[in-house]
Amino acid sequence: MFKQNSIFFLVVILLCSLCISCVSNKNTTDAILSYNVHVTKKAYFTLMPPEYIAESIPDMVIMNAAFQSQNVSLPVCVNADKTALYFTFLNEFGLSLAELLYTGIAIEFDSKMQALMGMIPPEYIIADFQYCYYDISSIASQLARQKIKVTVERKDNGMSEIRRFYNGMHKNAPCIIEITKTVDAVSHKRTVCFINKVFQYTYTLEEVL
Repeated sequence: MFKQNSIFFLVVILLCSLCISCVSNKNTTDAILSYNVHVTKKAYFTLMPPEYIAESIPDMVIMNAAFQSQNVSLPVCVNADKTALYFTFLNEFGLSLAELLYTGIAIEFDSKMQALMGMIPPEYIIADFQYCYYDISSIASQLARQKIKVTVERKDNGMSEIRRFYNGMHKNAPCIIEITKTVDAVSHKRTVCFINKVFQYTYTLEEVL
């Protein structure tokens, strides 16, 4: 009986995984998948290959996220280089809750990932990290084709950087995404504050030293 229930449970997980894969916005060219995420209702961003990473990402961060009335806070272990982007979401005891891997060719995640993040597709999590840490000129070049303007403001001798995304190329275009990255002058701890005004969610990433 236990074996039959286990088999049934595995079949359910596989079917759910297939359904989620069908809903994801993916294009296939020469057997290589490209993942598109909406920046606005009309404009989209295609996930970039890992080699476009511009700076190292802290190995461990505390993520505090807020969406409407929902709030979540949890540690995230990040392993990112020019070959892959790998996340392990942890609980307060340091045990793995879910894992997410992006190789530039495909996204892989376990069944617990969907339960943890709800209806947020994994490619949107990856896109947000790319907006923060990937080469900004390459991001701006891609989004310009979607009529999304990207600007960068650096202050405090490079200790603070603000990346802003605008819905339109004109001077008075509204800001739709604002990313503020700071480095503490004393502890050198890095913090990222991310605000998405279109889909109305925010989060902070605070480095754990």
